Amino acid sequence: MVGSFVDRFTKEGSSLHVKDVTKDFPSTDRTKEAVYMSDRIVIMTPRPGRVERTISVEIDRPRARSRPEFLQLRSEILQLLHLAG
Repeated sequence: MVGSFVDRFTKEGSSLHVKDVTKDFPSTDRTKEAVYMSDRIVIMTPRPGRVERTISVEIDRPRARSRPEFLQLRSEILQLLHLAG
């Protein structure tokens, strides 16, 4: 009984910690959303997940998705992800 309480307590504590981290470090697979919302974008390798590159988003707010610098940065990210068509 004590073991199950500790497991539940640990699990709940871990869940809260993960929620705090994801709030500060949102994760997305959408490049438009990443450029629009972020000040920094971290490109990760597939497996194992390691930081490949960190990109600073230096576009003034409010950000318009149609601005040339927005489109250019998104294009560069797609090339890094090997998704440019």
